[in-house]
Amino acid sequence: MKHINILTLITGALLTLLLAGCGVSSHHKSGNHIRILSVNDMHAGMERMPRFAFIVDSLRREYPELLVLSGGDNQTGNPFNDQYDPKGWPMIEMMNAIGFDASVVGNHEFDTGREGFAYLASHATFPFLCANMEPTADLPIRPRMTLRTKNGYTVGIISLLFINELGIPDSHPDKVRPFTFHDPMESYERYLGMRDSVDVLLFLNHYGVLHDQALAKALPTGVVDLIVGGHSHTKIDKELYENGILITQAGSKLHYCTLTDLTLGPDRRVIARSSRLIPIEEGGKDQPAMRALVDKIFANPEMHKALATTEIGLLSKEELGYLMTDAFREVTGADFALTNPGGIRIDSIAPGSISMLDVYTLDPFSNQMMTVELTPAELHRLFESGFDQLDDRRPIVPSGLHVTYALRADGTLEGVTILDDNDQPLDADRTYKVALSSYAASVYSFGDKSRVKDEHQTTEEAIIAYLSRHRVAPDYSEEHRITLFTVEE
Repeated sequence: MKHINILTLITGALLTLLLAGCGVSSHHKSGNHIRILSVNDMHAGMERMPRFAFIVDSLRREYPELLVLSGGDNQTGNPFNDQYDPKGWPMIEMMNAIGFDASVVGNHEFDTGREGFAYLASHATFPFLCANMEPTADLPIRPRMTLRTKNGYTVGIISLLFINELGIPDSHPDKVRPFTFHDPMESYERYLGMRDSVDVLLFLNHYGVLHDQALAKALPTGVVDLIVGGHSHTKIDKELYENGILITQAGSKLHYCTLTDLTLGPDRRVIARSSRLIPIEEGGKDQPAMRALVDKIFANPEMHKALATTEIGLLSKEELGYLMTDAFREVTGADFALTNPGGIRIDSIAPGSISMLDVYTLDPFSNQMMTVELTPAELHRLFESGFDQLDDRRPIVPSGLHVTYALRADGTLEGVTILDDNDQPLDADRTYKVALSSYAASVYSFGDKSRVKDEHQTTEEAIIAYLSRHRVAPDYSEEHRITLFTVEE
């Protein structure tokens, strides 16, 4: 199949000027085209919303038939959104104002809980889609939908959500427990029949680029025109095709959006397709109304309150993990503490003050602080299963322990050695009080989970209490609690 890059040939120069904040002197008729602007994994990147809104407005003037789609994970990642009351409302308010046409359900849509997600979905002016999730009375998620463009074409959309080894999205198990999920690859075929009633059929997925490629290979040739993806945070800056299907994804945090151009022939079928990644750069022209809304939300003085200082900064995720687990350990009086690597959501904190905003950005999930009594054997099971099965071969970050991971040549785990912070073996005949988040307590394997105790505070509250008490963050620049080495064969 020959793919003609319509945007490059016809609108490239004009669109470049447009997105630099300049005016466009001529207008291209929509004619036999459908344009789709897509983003994914925005993670409440509200600081870029005013620029994105300007881009959407500009493109709609150029292409009145433009559809705006989200590949999911609209929520979680900005405390001004995550700590808002109601939680997550600013992102929905902004998406409504922009005029999104649809969003797939992402795993972080569940971070607001069942009631929170139901509230946000019911107040969104666009639908949430997911074909492999059972709808409920309070959360009527659609498996598919049909849109009609302003130039008279019909677009069918089917949506899929990634499901992990536990049979749930990558979410806190307690947040998704009320819902039923199915294998994505066993959930879409019943909806392919809508091909006969629409001009364009696409998937809007929160599935990851590798799974999108596998899906494209499995689809009947000529049935699906496009897969708009998310979840893997992949910046697809060169056109990606699989089985004749164009696959797009635009990174994360609103650094980019993707403009896709579908050209339809006289038989109302796609005869050419192309995509272009557009940077959403701060500093360009903003939409004034969206800028005013963002500035109002960001003016919350509580978020800027300083809790402590750090003289040299916390310069890696490992150091940030040390801070988190030291806080968990001290606040709960535990022998040891740990955090899953995926729970550390920023890369560093610069020298200077550490604010409430920093803490809520570092740990945005409002997980409960938990403790559990574990034997050394159960600790070994937890660390080993986490590395190979849940954490993409990233080590758990501890407090009060030195942990050594022995790896095989292929990166899989040979074994784990656990010592206390004096480099002494743990007593095999006793149990140790271990502090961890409710998420970690739910997903890690260690034995009977009925022993887990709720400490009646969130992990963010534990970090805030720790920093407020000490006022100066520890210097972790010479701290080494984790060692990984490859075993020679």
